[in-house]
Amino acid sequence: MDPVGIDPVGIDRAFIGTMAPNRKSRRIVKSLVDLSHDLGIEVVAEGIESSFEAEILVDLDAGYGHGFHYSPALDADAFIARYG
Repeated sequence: MDPVGIDPVGIDRAFIGTMAPNRKSRRIVKSLVDLSHDLGIEVVAEGIESSFEAEILVDLDAGYGHGFHYSPALDADAFIARYG
């Protein structure tokens, strides 16, 4: 848990996946990241599926992220086999 008592803010795939064609989605993501940082709350971007989305989120300093761009969903045995 965060020092201010709030768990990390998760940014849903619905916003992440529409950042490229939709400036409003990108602005919402940027606003959520900025507000979270101002409050000292970590951010997790969910459902990152392309390098383009990952690059935007890095530029926005979104913090953490997960999605098929990095790895498909894996059970414990597959995770150990893939990542050691």
